[in-house]
Amino acid sequence: GEVINAFVKRYRDVDQIGEKAFDEAKKLVKKQQQEYGGAVERLIGIAKNVDKGKKETEVRVQTREDFLLSGIGASFGTVTGKVLIIEDGRKEEKVTKNDVLVIRSYAHEMEAMILSAGAVITDTGGLTSDIAIICREFGIPAVVGAVNASTVLKHGDLVRVDGNVGSVYKETDPNIVKGLKEEKVHPVVTAYSNENLSGIDLLNEKKEDESKEKIPVDSTLSPTATKVFIQPTLKPSDLREYVGNSHGMVFIDMDRIMIDHGRHLLAYVEDKKFVEYAKQIAEKICEYVELAQGNEVVVSIGSSTVKQFRGITKGKAMEDSELSNSQFGLRHYIANKEMLKRTLKIVKRVRDIYKKRNVSLAVHAPMNGDLMREFKKTLSSIGLRRSSTFNVYAVIDNPTEVILVDEIMEAKIDGVILNIPRLARQMQGFKINDTKAKYLLSTNSILKMVDNVIDILKPFKAEITVICEGDKKLVTECVSKGVYGVSVNPENVIDVRKLVAKKEAQLIMGK
Repeated sequence: GEVINAFVKRYRDVDQIGEKAFDEAKKLVKKQQQEYGGAVERLIGIAKNVDKGKKETEVRVQTREDFLLSGIGASFGTVTGKVLIIEDGRKEEKVTKNDVLVIRSYAHEMEAMILSAGAVITDTGGLTSDIAIICREFGIPAVVGAVNASTVLKHGDLVRVDGNVGSVYKETDPNIVKGLKEEKVHPVVTAYSNENLSGIDLLNEKKEDESKEKIPVDSTLSPTATKVFIQPTLKPSDLREYVGNSHGMVFIDMDRIMIDHGRHLLAYVEDKKFVEYAKQIAEKICEYVELAQGNEVVVSIGSSTVKQFRGITKGKAMEDSELSNSQFGLRHYIANKEMLKRTLKIVKRVRDIYKKRNVSLAVHAPMNGDLMREFKKTLSSIGLRRSSTFNVYAVIDNPTEVILVDEIMEAKIDGVILNIPRLARQMQGFKINDTKAKYLLSTNSILKMVDNVIDILKPFKAEITVICEGDKKLVTECVSKGVYGVSVNPENVIDVRKLVAKKEAQLIMGK
């Protein structure tokens, strides 16, 4: 009683007590942020030393026979890497520190790629060119004004760039060549070294729009190189308490939204009411997208079967009678081009009219490379093209697609989403959509399949996201293999974020 009386005496006004409590809470949160921020900074420092150590072991003297071309040494440093020729800044390539960018003509859109590269060579330019200034500022070795570099060098060539003297050599050291091909530095270490982490903004103060209902965020969660997405399996109102601790959503099921609407898309086209229908579906998608607060959101098409579409109003009349009830994925949409085009127009509406530029697209069951290429042609005809803000993914739903995954990637898409729940059901003798089946996500055969896909897709620099639900063993394996991201159930997101941060710390420490 004496303690309470003393406290009330000191803070007589209720508002004063509330303000004091709020101030103390802010101090506590700030302290936690500093502690986690310090831990992340230490990991970044260790990762930089790992990268530095790798580079230092590569130093050697070049011979005259290795010489390829010369220009102006615009930024000091020596780096060995694979040639990546950039001709158009409008399409952002996947660039890592193992890449040497060869640029014919500079455009401002290329800046992000330059900052991600190990070194840069240009056909034109001088010491005061934009590229030279950028490279010096960020410590990226550069040779500029190397006439005809983009024709002398070929995509995939292994070269050594010496920004000190402005020369480029062919890399012939077998140990270094082998090291580059095997990418000895783990992707997680590279991400920390480059400070390319998701969630790093949580460590910095930022102003929030007071007019919007705040989305809860656990400020003690560490940033990670591996993205942790959530599967939006709940209503938007129920997702609010989870989404703030994720790095985005993979994936919003557009087929499910259209089926829940209850009437077939093409019925609205027939009645000349498609615009109103498109608006309604787009707004439902936007309810989810707005929760992501600018993080990447992947919208998928093709998850549902022909039977499910036939089950809604006018579905039987609008679906191709020759398709089997069990057909789903890209084959379903390719067989009904008008439905595909109209569905893609809704995605375009979300991006262009509602300004949700963080929305990318995935298509289920792509089956093979030819179908993916046909799909991409339709995308282009609608005005949807791959860019730095719009990625195209294939959702791998069937074991046969696992075998053809490299062929699917050759259609020039950004990556794949491994739908492990669907794959596991089929591999364990259940029906593909049997959600009541007691399937396992981390059996040896599943883990081996994931490893094989990741190894096959390494040359493509594909963004690989794995649907893990809440399986910790599968998540750990994915982080160990350096995937782009994992997608988990909303209720598991905090535990998975902690698990990912712990595993990444172990990788950096060499444990």
